[in-house]
Amino acid sequence: MIAVTTNTVKALRRMTNSATYPDAGLSIKKVDDRKYAMSIVPAPADSDVAVPGVNVYLDQQAAVALDDATLDAESEASLAKHFILR
Repeated sequence: MIAVTTNTVKALRRMTNSATYPDAGLSIKKVDDRKYAMSIVPAPADSDVAVPGVNVYLDQQAAVALDDATLDAESEASLAKHFILR
């Protein structure tokens, strides 16, 4: 399962309104062999794989491809500047 850093958790909390949308989080979908699409969604799709303890959702292909990856966030003040897959 993809690892998620503390910076990512903090960034997602700042970017989502969990009071209105408690399941809002980051969706990661595999686009092609080395490309992924990331977007903020109000809830996961039924077929998404949820990362335990954090609102990060991966489609089936991304979950397999990113099994040993780490999702990190670089932030500036109160906003996420970049999400980084390593």
